[in-house]
Amino acid sequence: MKNTTLFILGMLALAPVADAQATQLGAIRVTLIAGASPSRGGRTEVVRRAQRAPRDVVIVDKNATAEDLAAAFAMINALRTQFGDSLTSDLRARPDVVRPGKKWDRSDYHSWLIEQLARLRSAKPADFPEFGTVRAVQITLPAPRGAITSDGGRK
Repeated sequence: MKNTTLFILGMLALAPVADAQATQLGAIRVTLIAGASPSRGGRTEVVRRAQRAPRDVVIVDKNATAEDLAAAFAMINALRTQFGDSLTSDLRARPDVVRPGKKWDRSDYHSWLIEQLARLRSAKPADFPEFGTVRAVQITLPAPRGAITSDGGRK
């Protein structure tokens, strides 16, 4: 699991930088889909689709936590920063869990993530091409804060 994530992040670092850093990225709609465990045992999986709607999807396992969802959103932002929002091919990634700080449990973001998981788990099933009849909700993911620099920091 960790090797796959490291491989993906390594490939992102080596890939040519798209015009994403030249263009300011805005907020996007992300569809959370309750699905069977994503590939190879992860609890979330990010799917960015070039030609189909919904474009930005997070497949969420029934055992996913707020930390898992935070890692998926961080992965979406990393992919957006690297490749922009005008994709020419589909991207799929399985993020690792984030390591939150001491105040994580009391943060507004943590509470918001728990609310989104509760919304997803109580949503009415609907038909989604390629995913079947699943529970799904849409959320607005805020724009990434600052561009990622070559050393992995933010501007």
